[in-house]
Amino acid sequence: VLAMVPWIIDNPGSTIAEIANRFGQTQAQVMKTLETLSFVGVPPYSPDALIEVRIDEDRVSILFADYFSKPLRLSTGQALALLSSADALRRIEGADADGSLNSALQKLADATGVTPDRQLDIRLGTAPSDRLARLRAASEKGDELEITYFNQSKNETGRRIIAPRRVRSAGGAWYVDAYCRTAEDDRTFRLDRILKIESIEKGSEPIPDAELSPPGTLFRSRGEMPTVTLRLGLGQHWVKESLPIVRMTEIDHQTIDVTLAVASQAFLERLLLQLGPSARVIQSDALTESGDTADELVAEAARRVLANYAD
Repeated sequence: VLAMVPWIIDNPGSTIAEIANRFGQTQAQVMKTLETLSFVGVPPYSPDALIEVRIDEDRVSILFADYFSKPLRLSTGQALALLSSADALRRIEGADADGSLNSALQKLADATGVTPDRQLDIRLGTAPSDRLARLRAASEKGDELEITYFNQSKNETGRRIIAPRRVRSAGGAWYVDAYCRTAEDDRTFRLDRILKIESIEKGSEPIPDAELSPPGTLFRSRGEMPTVTLRLGLGQHWVKESLPIVRMTEIDHQTIDVTLAVASQAFLERLLLQLGPSARVIQSDALTESGDTADELVAEAARRVLANYAD
C-alpha cells in the first residue's frame, strides 16, 4: 500500500489493470487495497480528515485531506524508522525509483544526515543469548517459569511465576510479554532485569487468552494505573522518546504536555528529580492518591537522597 499510493499520486488516472500489473497483484486485490485506503485519516475521521480515493470509469486518483499537507515534526527515532522503511519500500516490485517516494526519502536523508544507500546499524538491545532462547522456547511450548525480577519502578526484587507469550525488542531493550500468575494478569518484563530463571511444572489453571500489543510498543498502560501530565520545555523532550507515554499534546514549538502512567510513587519521584524545577505538573492522579503536592514529593525524595550521601 505504501509503495502503491505515491505511484498513483504521481500517475493520476491510471486504470485498475495498470496498477495491478505494475505491482504484481490481481485487480481484486487492488480494489480491496483502495477500499481500505478510504478509511485512512486522522481524528475525528470526518470526510474532510480522510484520504479520498476516486474511481471514475476504472481510472483511479487519490486526494489527501488538508492535514497531510502540513509538514510533520519527527523525533530522531521516528525519522530513522521512517527512513529505513521507505528505503525498503522503494525496492519492492512496482515502486517508482524516481518518483515522490524517492524524493521524500532523499529529503529525510538530508535532514537526518543518513545516507539511504548505506547500511543502518540497528541495535535490538542486549540480553544473554541463553536467556533469550529459554524464554522463546517457553513461549512456543506454553511452558511456565519462575523468575527473580528487579522491579525498577518499585525498587524491589521479587519472584514471579510467568507463562511467556512473546519475546520482543523495543526501544533498544528486550522484553517478554507474559501472563503473570503472581499478579493474575498480563505483564511485560524487561530481560536485563530478570536475575534468575527456573523451570517449574505448569499450573492447573488455564492461561487466559490475551490480545498482544503491537511489537514496537514499550508499554501498555493498565486502566487502573494513575497518571501524571507534565509540561516540558525543549531540553526535556527526551521523556517522550525514553518513557512510554499515554498521550502527548504540542503547546508550541518548544513546549509539550505528556501524560504517563505511574507505576509507583518511587518512579514519579525519580522522574521529577531528573527533570528539575522547570518541569510543571499539570495534572496527576498519582499525587491525588498520595495526598502530596509535586514540590512536597520532590523535596521528600531529595531529603532521602541526601541522607544516603550523609550515611
